[in-house]
Amino acid sequence: MLFHAGLPLLPGGYVGVDRWRESLVELAVPLMTRIIAVNAPLTRFPEGTPFVPCNLSPTLREAKDAIPSLSAEGCHRGYDSTDGSPCRFGSDEAPVIALVGDSHAAHWFPGLKRWAESAGFALQTYTKSACPAADVVPLRDGSPYVACSRWRAEVVRRLRAAPPALALLASYGGASVEDARGFDAASTDGLSRTIGSLAPGGPVVVLADTPNLGETPASCLSAHLGSAEACGRDLTDYLCSADFCLPIIGSTLVHRDAHHLTPDFSERLAPILGEAITALIGCPGSAFPRGGGGPMPCR
Repeated sequence: MLFHAGLPLLPGGYVGVDRWRESLVELAVPLMTRIIAVNAPLTRFPEGTPFVPCNLSPTLREAKDAIPSLSAEGCHRGYDSTDGSPCRFGSDEAPVIALVGDSHAAHWFPGLKRWAESAGFALQTYTKSACPAADVVPLRDGSPYVACSRWRAEVVRRLRAAPPALALLASYGGASVEDARGFDAASTDGLSRTIGSLAPGGPVVVLADTPNLGETPASCLSAHLGSAEACGRDLTDYLCSADFCLPIIGSTLVHRDAHHLTPDFSERLAPILGEAITALIGCPGSAFPRGGGGPMPCR
């Protein structure tokens, strides 16, 4: 639902000459309209907000720095790290949901943490920069990313030794890999190997990658304050309407760059993630797996 403040739109578009749209985000120019938007519960194929609202969260200027708190807490491993130990969020006695992968796993963290805490699960994170969950050899600066392979092997060893109630795998769908067949073929085989290594311990779910918009939305939106549909892409599901993936839903900026979710939008996905998880494994204290029926709230 949208509300209009009864005020005209602020000027949008380019200012000055020979400036790229990206520079608008850094300048002291208006980066919003004077219209507010209200967040409603997310549904499949939501209606996007066709303008930049004045209560946008995060703002266009904040977007590039809107990253999950995992990094600040020292839990998202850097390129050189091979430390496969997890960060744990929740009670030591609670059943564990393990989140495994690269930054595209990390951007699910805010929503998963919010739901897991309310539902009685503990969340353990195993994430590392540019290191997919699939058993592949990614390339970094044209060379095999050895630290990634070593880190992933350690993560798998730990999860086999102490299986979680559910392992969630998520990764960027466009990484460069050593395999001459390309990422898609290598990733398919690599995911099969990772799942095969983890499956004896319990359920393993692969989260589909989020849309790649091809451009940082804040840069596009700064030049289209009143027509956010100009920055859309033809994709689907909870991030998109039936026709486009508009970059704003309600008053929330969906992506911080071309293919990472903002923490704000990730948190809005908490109940949807929770419904999918409880449909698979039930709630703490219930039988695993749930064994049929629809999702149910925990606690």
